[in-house]
Amino acid sequence: MLHLMNKIILKPGKDRSVFRYHPWIFSGAIAKTEGKLQEGDLVRVYSSDNQYLATGHYQIGSIAVRILTFEDEEIGYSFWLQRITAAYHMRRAIGLTDRADNDTFRLIHGEGDNLPGLVVDYYAGVAVVQFHSVGMYLERGNITRALLETLGDRLTAIYDKSESTLPYKAAIDPHNGYLYGKADHFVAQENGLKFNVDWLEGQKTGFFIDQRENRHLLEKYAGNKQVLNMFCYTGGFSFYAMRGGARSVHSVDVSTRAIELAKQNVALNFPGDRRHEAFAEDPEIKKSKPETAERLTAFSSDTSSGCGTQRPHRALGGTCVLLAAAPTATLCFRRWRRSLLLQAIPSPALLPFGQQGPTPADGPQRNCQPFTE
Repeated sequence: MLHLMNKIILKPGKDRSVFRYHPWIFSGAIAKTEGKLQEGDLVRVYSSDNQYLATGHYQIGSIAVRILTFEDEEIGYSFWLQRITAAYHMRRAIGLTDRADNDTFRLIHGEGDNLPGLVVDYYAGVAVVQFHSVGMYLERGNITRALLETLGDRLTAIYDKSESTLPYKAAIDPHNGYLYGKADHFVAQENGLKFNVDWLEGQKTGFFIDQRENRHLLEKYAGNKQVLNMFCYTGGFSFYAMRGGARSVHSVDVSTRAIELAKQNVALNFPGDRRHEAFAEDPEIKKSKPETAERLTAFSSDTSSGCGTQRPHRALGGTCVLLAAAPTATLCFRRWRRSLLLQAIPSPALLPFGQQGPTPADGPQRNCQPFTE
């Protein structure tokens, strides 16, 4: 049994979400606390009638507790090892870990693996870790050890990229750096395609692994089409489209560094292929001539990840106008908001919405949305 001084007691009726195994306790649900709570502390959660409910990490903010377990158990090294091992075995069971054409997968996806506040992406022997809570950050020693024990000789390095993901007001001073080993290679493989992963300076952990199935879906639509990849980052959607038989692919991003990596990625997979052109400029003003009979466009409407522009709806509207000029057009969104789309696409010809994209098992996001006229 785990006996902690720190304790949170919920208001009457606020335990219903916990009985449904919701992994968060919101600050407004708390009636009182016991003990000297510090951000990142382990805390036990009780109902208003003093029934034990869960144990999790305490944090300052609207989400007050990220629940680690609904069992009254000790949170020590064996706990971290069991959770990380279970996550790895699940990826292995669905065929992500032992393929000659794929050495890239998301090993830990936060709440999806009962490890809220932790993301671990695996790239060809390197585990890139992001801690999103102080509690998880304080456990980095146990997590590093558990990763090494779980992955064994498949792991050559562990890189912590949490400098920008932790609460900025927390009393810690995180710095990006290697927790174990060091890597001098930055090339990984996904579904038989190679790409450079910039986990040192790139967005997120270096690549958007959670978009694997969406990239594969785009490949199916790309045959004999001209493709415009807006907010392309390092071009993942672009070289999937090329393998899918696209006639031409234009990649656009405001970041010069991202465009350089996109060019390198295309060269890794299609050396000398002249179908691809990349443009380091504001996607808001990039316009491709709409003279083609059929065009396929992939782009993001998500500003939280820093993709391209802070005003994506203007580029979205401009792109849709260009697409609508062609007899047929297909749009594939990495993320979308219905209100934003309705504002940017007034033409009823582009509605209703099309089919929902697939959800990868190691990245549970359902956000690819094709359209047809």
